[in-house]
Amino acid sequence: MQTIVQTEFAKSVLESGDSIETISAQCSSNVRSCHDTSNSDYQVPVGRKYVIHSIVFLPSGAGVPQLRLWVGSTADSSTGATQVLQDFEYRLTDNSSAVYIPCYIEVAAGNYVNPQASNSGEKINVIVNGVETSA
Repeated sequence: MQTIVQTEFAKSVLESGDSIETISAQCSSNVRSCHDTSNSDYQVPVGRKYVIHSIVFLPSGAGVPQLRLWVGSTADSSTGATQVLQDFEYRLTDNSSAVYIPCYIEVAAGNYVNPQASNSGEKINVIVNGVETSA
C-alpha cells in the first residue's frame, strides 16, 4: 500500500479584485507562452502580479520529459527571461500521468510565463494555476 502525505504549500487570501487564473500551453523544445481562457498569450497586467501556486504537466512524447519555465517580458521567448524552473524531470514508467508541482513563484506586471520542453522531440502540456493580485 502506498501512503500519500499532503503538505500545505503556498496560500493566498483573496482580496477584492483578486482573481484565480489558470493558464496553459502545449510546448516542445520551442518556448511557448501560456494562454488565458480566450486563447491569448497571458501577460500580467500593469499594476498586478501573478502568483503561481502549482504547475501541472502532462508529457505526450517518448523519453524522459524535462520541463523548463521562463518568466520574461517577451512572449514565446527565453531571451532575457529568468528561468524559474530548471529541467524538472518526469521519471515514471509511462508518459500517461500528470505531474503536480506545488510552488510559489511571483510574476511581475508585464511578464509572460513561458514553458519549454528541455529535450528535442518532447511535447508537454502545461497548466499553471495561480492568483492575479495587486502588485
